[in-house]
Amino acid sequence: MRALALGWLAGTLWLQSRTDLPPMMFCIALLVVGLLALGCMLYARARLPARLRVLLWLLAGAVLGAAWSTECARYRLAETLPVELEGKDLQLTGIIASLPNRFDDGQRFVFEVEQAFDSGRPVRVPGRVALGWYEVDHGASYSVEHTAPVVVPGQRWQLTARLKLPHGQLNPDGFDAEAWWLTEGICANGYVRANPARLKDDFVFNLRDAVGRTRHALRERIQQALPEARFAGVIVALVVGDQRSIEATDWDVFNRTGIGHLISISGL
Repeated sequence: MRALALGWLAGTLWLQSRTDLPPMMFCIALLVVGLLALGCMLYARARLPARLRVLLWLLAGAVLGAAWSTECARYRLAETLPVELEGKDLQLTGIIASLPNRFDDGQRFVFEVEQAFDSGRPVRVPGRVALGWYEVDHGASYSVEHTAPVVVPGQRWQLTARLKLPHGQLNPDGFDAEAWWLTEGICANGYVRANPARLKDDFVFNLRDAVGRTRHALRERIQQALPEARFAGVIVALVVGDQRSIEATDWDVFNRTGIGHLISISGL
């Protein structure tokens, strides 16, 4: 089984080294080869030399791992935002699905889309999108100021937003934003327009959003108790795992003193 696991890892790493996904027929061929190797192992295991058994386990794991990883990636990428909907005002109904990240002129959060319309016509958009709700609507022909409401995990909103395909910077040593969005299942990002938005339900119960609502309440209590404290962001990170309020200079200190992993793990 160790050889099977190592082969599976090798197949997955092979896919990570590619710039595009293999075609569907290639994945089917990999799956057939993997199942044949696995079948040979199970049928004639006792009669095969030890080295050949190890090679067959490695082969089966590699081709099955590559096929499985490819299909998982293909499934995730199938939710890509259609190009013709980029930059258009879309009417979205959905649920706040993350702890909002608040800053001076607005907030950002993950929005789980339930319905999407383009001028009254239903359209398909990714199920999870990252939205910014700002105090100024930069998408207008001139800057339009409006009050962005405080959103809370589990709320259902009906709003107007503009979406685009996610693009990150390609600096070799920088943060790979596109890879992070992909692992989070986010296939589009955008911002909320100044058009009227409506809160449809204050809380749509499910386990994920119940946890998110609890984390939000704890974060609010900490920030109210420590309004001027420089270390408030560290306390929030330690308690609920939200690290976005920690200053970059503090992260430098944590990493140089070897305690960065404690900050990252404790809240989670």
